[in-house]
Amino acid sequence: MPSSGLWEDDDSKKRSVQLAHTVASCLSGFVGASRTHPPRRRRQRTAPPRPRSPAVRRPVPAAGSTAASIVQPLDVVRTRVQLAAAEGARVSSAEALRGILARGAAAGGRGAAGELWRGARPAMARLGVGNATYFLWLQVWRRVFARRDPPPGAPALGPAQTFLAGGASGLCTSLVLTPLTLVKTRAEGGLSGGGGVLRAMRAIVRAEGPRGLARGLVPTALTVGPFAALFLALYTEARRGLEERWGGEGGAPRGALAFAAGCIAAAGATAATQPMDVVRTRIQAGAAGAGAGGAGAGGAGAGVAAVVARILSREGPAGLFTGFAPRVMKRGLQTALVFSLFEEIRPRVDALAVRCLA
Repeated sequence: MPSSGLWEDDDSKKRSVQLAHTVASCLSGFVGASRTHPPRRRRQRTAPPRPRSPAVRRPVPAAGSTAASIVQPLDVVRTRVQLAAAEGARVSSAEALRGILARGAAAGGRGAAGELWRGARPAMARLGVGNATYFLWLQVWRRVFARRDPPPGAPALGPAQTFLAGGASGLCTSLVLTPLTLVKTRAEGGLSGGGGVLRAMRAIVRAEGPRGLARGLVPTALTVGPFAALFLALYTEARRGLEERWGGEGGAPRGALAFAAGCIAAAGATAATQPMDVVRTRIQAGAAGAGAGGAGAGGAGAGVAAVVARILSREGPAGLFTGFAPRVMKRGLQTALVFSLFEEIRPRVDALAVRCLA
């Protein structure tokens, strides 16, 4: 093949090719350096945290709603027993349960389950919102009432400070709970139609005005406040005693001790607040119509003192403890479950309270 004249021999061709490669490498290196020098700092994007489930983000409301749904039949039985007593009929919890089941069987549809779980929606809303509000206020009031210079080895909150913190938290929470408690009580007694919580509240506002949602505020506060104060004081002492006896390394699980202490405290607090719970039920149900027992149930405008006097005159002191058995069972299980979970997530609630007070 004739020479092209570009290279006179093979050595010249090889040297030219090597020079071309060298020049190309230098040029590519220069271009690359001009693009990357000075190095540009890139902001490292941190991946957003994975969204946690509602039960993890809001453990206290979730626990309250779950506990309320489990023990709702006990609340329905308690309400029916108290309203039957307002009508002048003394029925036991077992008789009330048989009546609920018979009514459900006759109604068809969801049957007995629908009757036993009447008011489950407002009950779950009440316990979810109520527990979240209560525990947040509890951490706030604990810091308010904490002793500035407690004795060495003593807790920052003594029995008196614990009682005050619990009572103040309960009173603050009762302001939020009254409308939901009203809807729940009337649904459990079969005094309102079906539907959601907001629909029931709108019906109350149309029939009784906005003030209707506050019906029973005083007895609700006198039930929730003292119950919270007594429960927290009893729970704290019971848990301390149980941990000293069965706690420590190798002892009973912390959750089991908290559950046992919750049952003990709930029984004592329920017994002390049962009379006012009877009054609250009759006042909130008495304005719902003749089926609530009219004046005997408390009437539309009866106050706490009038209802207490009427119960004592017609039923005696025992009338103030109507429905105690199902209520103490419900309160014991429900409150113990919630406080057992609260012991596990308490550090996060403490941190939230610190931010609120900052």
